[in-house]
Amino acid sequence: VVAHDLNLALRGCDRIAVLAEGRVGSVGGAAEAAEEDALDRAFGLRFLRLRDADGRPVLLPAEGQAGKCCVTAAAR
Repeated sequence: VVAHDLNLALRGCDRIAVLAEGRVGSVGGAAEAAEEDALDRAFGLRFLRLRDADGRPVLLPAEGQAGKCCVTAAAR
């Protein structure tokens, strides 16, 4: 599965590969990927890391970062 929505990937995939400039930046479990600074580096922005009512990670662009685009490749 390839997802362009980080939160969709975090909810539906067991493992996530983060691509940066056409290369694999990191690979790991979804929960770990949500907490890593690798996502911030790969996309060149800061994420606000929250949890939904079920305790699942939710990523939002930090203040002043909302206009930037994110793309993630995810594999189940």
